[in-house]
Amino acid sequence: KRVEVQCDLRVWEPGHEYDRTGLDQQKTSILGLEIPLVIIPIVPGKNITVIAEVVALNYLTRAYGYHPAEKLNRHLQEMMKRKSATRAWVREDTE
Repeated sequence: KRVEVQCDLRVWEPGHEYDRTGLDQQKTSILGLEIPLVIIPIVPGKNITVIAEVVALNYLTRAYGYHPAEKLNRHLQEMMKRKSATRAWVREDTE
């Protein structure tokens, strides 16, 4: 079988920094081939099957050229810029 992404399940450690956005993609090497590495902090009660399916679906969407995390990030930045511009415009009118 071909391995296309590695999902590393780790026990949640308070105070440890975890990537929550998916914007910074880590890589690992298996037999000299670099593949994406996704580190998932888990706690008791989490549905690991669903989490692994989401990792696989995210990988597939990225492989086909659609990057959900990047699109969400761009959308949020545009919204913040519009909101900031609106606030600046309102402040100018009130002064």
